[in-house]
Amino acid sequence: MTLYPVTAFLTTVSALGIGAFVFAKNPRAAVNKRWGILNLSIALWSTFLAILFLSKNSEMGLMASRYLQLGANFIPITFFHFVLALLGMESEKRTWLKLGYGVTVGMALLGFSGFFIQDVSYQAQLSCYYPVAGPAYILYILMFFLYPGYAWLLMAKSLPRVPGLRSNQVKYVMVASTIGFLGGSSTFPLWYGIQIPPFGSHFVFLYTTIISVAIVRLRLMDINLAIRRTWVFSLVYALTLGLPLLVALTWRPKLEQAFGINWWVGLWFACAILTTAAHYVNQYFQKRTENRLLGEEHKAHGDLRFISQDMMRFLRESTLLKQIARRLVSVLNITHAAIYLTEGQDGRYRQKASRYYPPRKDSSLPEDLPATSTLARDLATVRIPRVKEELRLHQQALSANWREMAREMDLFKASVMIPAFHQRRFLGFLVLGDKRSGRIWTQDDLNLLMVLANQAALAIENARFHEAEEQKVVERERDQMALDISGAVSHQYSNRIQVIENLCWQAMSWLEQVLKKGEFDLTKLTRVLRVFESIRKECARAGEIAKGVMSLAKTIPAEFQPAEISPMVRDAIEFVLFKHARGKVVEEAEVLEIVNGISPNLPKISCNSAQIHDSIMNVIDNAVDAIEDRIRKMRLKVLPEPAEPYHGRVVVKAQAENGKVVITVEDNGIGIKEPDKKKIFVPLFTTKGSSQGMGPGGHGLGLFYIKRILMAHGGRISVESEYGKGTCCTIHLPALKEDKASHAA
Repeated sequence: MTLYPVTAFLTTVSALGIGAFVFAKNPRAAVNKRWGILNLSIALWSTFLAILFLSKNSEMGLMASRYLQLGANFIPITFFHFVLALLGMESEKRTWLKLGYGVTVGMALLGFSGFFIQDVSYQAQLSCYYPVAGPAYILYILMFFLYPGYAWLLMAKSLPRVPGLRSNQVKYVMVASTIGFLGGSSTFPLWYGIQIPPFGSHFVFLYTTIISVAIVRLRLMDINLAIRRTWVFSLVYALTLGLPLLVALTWRPKLEQAFGINWWVGLWFACAILTTAAHYVNQYFQKRTENRLLGEEHKAHGDLRFISQDMMRFLRESTLLKQIARRLVSVLNITHAAIYLTEGQDGRYRQKASRYYPPRKDSSLPEDLPATSTLARDLATVRIPRVKEELRLHQQALSANWREMAREMDLFKASVMIPAFHQRRFLGFLVLGDKRSGRIWTQDDLNLLMVLANQAALAIENARFHEAEEQKVVERERDQMALDISGAVSHQYSNRIQVIENLCWQAMSWLEQVLKKGEFDLTKLTRVLRVFESIRKECARAGEIAKGVMSLAKTIPAEFQPAEISPMVRDAIEFVLFKHARGKVVEEAEVLEIVNGISPNLPKISCNSAQIHDSIMNVIDNAVDAIEDRIRKMRLKVLPEPAEPYHGRVVVKAQAENGKVVITVEDNGIGIKEPDKKKIFVPLFTTKGSSQGMGPGGHGLGLFYIKRILMAHGGRISVESEYGKGTCCTIHLPALKEDKASHAA
């Protein structure tokens, strides 16, 4: 028995099994229905062809010939009909279809007469009876070449017009039909007594298999790659196995003479070794071929993996989404990309970022998509990418959902839409345009894009969490700032009230002395009037301080006027002396000395005098506090007594330097510990007594606001200190030039 009946039955199994599978995948689709009918014709032909190859008498051969011809008659027209369905041209070529089916039915009626099959004859090379052509058989041959040839021509013309995915399918059908019809035509010569065996019938099963795969697997590899892989496989195995086997069969007598009748054992071992070698050689050349044809895709896949890893570094959602859209267009070489995320109580999907090639500012894509969208619901439910060409094919199934999904994808000008999920929650989708190269979307593309979409969803959630936490921090800082400002207002007013209290105490003390003596004392009354004037000034300064603190809170600059430094320093020293008039450390106040070393000839500065006065006063007050803190700690034996008697001293100096007025306040107080030096300008941090359970302590707001006030004036403050020896604070303020100062005055 020859291999002919085996391959014929293989074709039957392929046509019936795969054809039924394709039809079951989508029985409403026109392409699937037409392909199912074509496979029935092929199965009828191949089944009786197998029986023909097994025929041992003329009766069996004649019966098989007439039935196989019945199936063969319908192959050309059903193939033509299938191609028209694939190209969407059934209505255009309706006349051709009617004519073809009419001729086919006529041939089917004549198929059981002598006009088509005169008789059968025994063919020794096939060991079976084979049909002899009648005079009308030429009509079938014309139909066999005319209709499939016209279909092939229509497919070739459609290639520039059809999109990438459909184009790939058409290419597969063209290649497969060429194999199938050339194989089928190899059976014709023997019908006319020409002794050429029908070797092509061995390959007809490839025809049905390839087209079925092209229909079902929409995202198949590029046809060019498939052809190259086939050629590489055939060439490698032909050289490594076929050539040695051919040589062995040719030199068989010599091999039998050299190795005896068991020479084939050596050939078997050689073939086993060559088969193993052929596997690795095939892999090597397949990889080389794939790298050459798909080098661009492999590079894009590597870049996509990098994008997935790189996304987590973006902590702003808007920046992240813009980067994703930009990189997708660049890496995938596509026309456009957009990102839609669900937002708001209505659940609409709103466009968050888009990118085009070439770049443009305005977006022509829809701004949003309702939550009730068929496409959005499908992406959220099915959880797989949707390819536009796939939807267009399913449109032919007359399903309203498929048609609506295809329409919505057209609105987005999308080639592919990728759903994005985070912990099974549907966040939105990516919209990707066509590849500018015209190549198809492969399954590897879609798998990587699904990974990227889910990584993007994780990065989006991470950015949203970071922004939410950042907003909480901002709100906490805003609340804390409000508390700080209220504390600062309380702190500054407390200073003013304390001075006013001291002034009132002095005025009352002098008035009591006048009343006790019962005589008019002009000197003491003059002092009382001066005290009341000081109280009035302090009240005015309190109002200016309130304005200044509020201006800092609202970041609104206070009004600046030209002013002299000397009076402000003099008043600040007087303020501190009043504040400490009753002494914070009993019996130690007399050792305190504040030296005013300010020259009256310094240039003026542009400032809010109340703020600058308060800043200088706070620095001097801190110096006095540091001295009293040192005295207190020496009395408590926390610090050792110096070799010479200790006298607290504060020296205030000022000089003009490089267009600045530089004020220094130096004391020999407690000083600042090294770890605390970096914290002295931090709000609520204080080194005063209460933090260590000694003395009244501070609020930790003075230096913080002094620094802010000076910065608002274009100045700065610096502090140098050594614990146990003293501190020097230096204030730099811009000096007014003479012309500006005089003009402002």
